[in-house]
Amino acid sequence: MNIPNDPLQAFFELPQEIQDWHEADIVREQMRLGQDPNWSAFWYLLTRSEQWQLVANLLDMSLPKEMPCPRVTLTKRAAPLRTPSLVNANCVPVEKPSKLFNLTDLIAEDKRSLYPHAAFFCPSGWGKDFNSSKLISQCDGEIIACLIKEPEIWQKHCPQARIVCNGYDVSAIEEVLQEVSDRNESRMLNHEPKTPLTVIFSDYPSIVEGIKNITEKYVARILRDARSNKIRFWFLTHERNIAALDMEGRSDLLRNITMVRGGEFALEHALSLIKTGLLTKQDIQFLNNCDRPCMVGNTPALIT
Repeated sequence: MNIPNDPLQAFFELPQEIQDWHEADIVREQMRLGQDPNWSAFWYLLTRSEQWQLVANLLDMSLPKEMPCPRVTLTKRAAPLRTPSLVNANCVPVEKPSKLFNLTDLIAEDKRSLYPHAAFFCPSGWGKDFNSSKLISQCDGEIIACLIKEPEIWQKHCPQARIVCNGYDVSAIEEVLQEVSDRNESRMLNHEPKTPLTVIFSDYPSIVEGIKNITEKYVARILRDARSNKIRFWFLTHERNIAALDMEGRSDLLRNITMVRGGEFALEHALSLIKTGLLTKQDIQFLNNCDRPCMVGNTPALIT
């Protein structure tokens, strides 16, 4: 077997039964320690040299059925995930993915029926406002940015946006939600021109916390009416779970939202798809060598 230059790619070159055996052993140990079962969390806690040592050890192993599984040692409290690809700012993808999502499709008017709304999940400090403001600045029509903090980012990169930012006092944001709800109703009755309107909610979990019953009172109707009324919501959150959107169990709403993941959240999601055949090992290598790994749904994307 030719060993690639990247330890993760080398791991995926191991025989499938060895991969499965090792991943199952890690997950069992994580569950024993009360941690979430997540093999990628274990992998990114290793240093690069430790990753190579693990691959070397697995290469040397045979796998008779009678052989007891060697135990792994994990810390009781897992440290935050570290994503090596985010450290190297000069890293250039070495492989093309099997498919690549065009991020501008998320804001294109001729793609609105496919992508009426979007939610961007990425770790704190990764640049969700920076990257979103640069992308949304290319939108047609009116833009309203509802923010908890850092309005200067949107003022610089999306100067045409109307900025609403009063810290954790979200009363002004609730007024925007009421305004947009009223305009949605007017558009349903053809009392207002249906020109494009994009509304951004940055640090959405904090907004949810401050506005009682936000989903049913303001958000749900607009999510359903978006295609016809040309109102797009763009949710930004530093949490990794869809629960941050306050829409658990609401498949009628979630199916209208395109899920975008950045950084380690993108890599974790991609690793979960490798076994299903939705992504290839080439896709994983591409993401692992990007400055800013990104997944749109189940498709890799490139942030430049």
